[in-house]
Amino acid sequence: MTRLVRTTVVASIITILFAMLSMAQMRIDGFAGGPVSRPILFSDGTAAAPSRSYSGDTNLGSYRIGADNEGFTAGGVLRWDYNTARLNLSSGYGLIFNGTSGLFPFTANRVIQRNGTNGQILAVARTWTDDDNNERMALDFEGTTARLTTRADGTGTLRAFQWGTGSAGQWGVDTAGHLYATTDNVNDIGAAGATRPRTGYFGTSIVTPLLNATGASGYQLNGVLVMSATDPTISGGCTAPAVSAANGTAAFRVTIGTSCTGIRTFTLTMPAASEFWSCHGENHTSDAQQQTNYLVGRATSTTAVVMTSYDRVTGLLEDFVASDQYLIHCSSE
Repeated sequence: MTRLVRTTVVASIITILFAMLSMAQMRIDGFAGGPVSRPILFSDGTAAAPSRSYSGDTNLGSYRIGADNEGFTAGGVLRWDYNTARLNLSSGYGLIFNGTSGLFPFTANRVIQRNGTNGQILAVARTWTDDDNNERMALDFEGTTARLTTRADGTGTLRAFQWGTGSAGQWGVDTAGHLYATTDNVNDIGAAGATRPRTGYFGTSIVTPLLNATGASGYQLNGVLVMSATDPTISGGCTAPAVSAANGTAAFRVTIGTSCTGIRTFTLTMPAASEFWSCHGENHTSDAQQQTNYLVGRATSTTAVVMTSYDRVTGLLEDFVASDQYLIHCSSE
């Protein structure tokens, strides 16, 4: 009787084991609900039939693509995978945030942030406490206008914006909206021999300490030097004449010197003009002297102008008066 019972029990256990082994799905638990102490090994699987899946959704899960490369599939199609070097989203699929906006591939070598017809904002924070207290830079659309701006909320402070090449910005916009160069008297708009901007439109004026719109040479119109930033020099005429104050060729003052009896001319040495220099001058010594005589220039070469004194009333040549001062203006063609 005992042997019969044992035989029956063993047969029952074997039947149960075979039934468990033949099951399509199994529950895997450690002893008494504890951890499984050995690896659970799966077959590689495919995108259409992932090796780790669900009874109610067998084409959703993960599978082995190759060495150290696992893929995740939904609807039987690979959606993303990872390996030892990168995490990769499959073509056409994006990284979605809060179920709305997301980053998506956009043709070759491009990524786009989009959410249908809703305008997007891509921001980089300088400081961040929370959504209401921060400093950031934002790339966004305001209506139909694209903008790149700095922003601040709450305890944040609005910051200037700079751009350029390398690690330093060459140009900037301050918090009042003023465009500025980050280094004084260094950066140019346009370059010699390069494609040039065509026209500048200004509402009020251009203010500059040195009229030097084309580099060290001076100011040009249609590629021709009009005024130079280089100061002229004076020679001849009375004894020890001098350029006593200068702003390039635009306006400068000369002191005529001494021993001027019979002297009616002196020579200005100028930067090279395309054709010639045209100069004229007024006596600025006193009101009385200003009414007495004036200067007329005659170019003798592209770099030299002879200035001659004339009587303002008669129009005849008139001697210089020692130590008189003249304000002279020159432009070139």
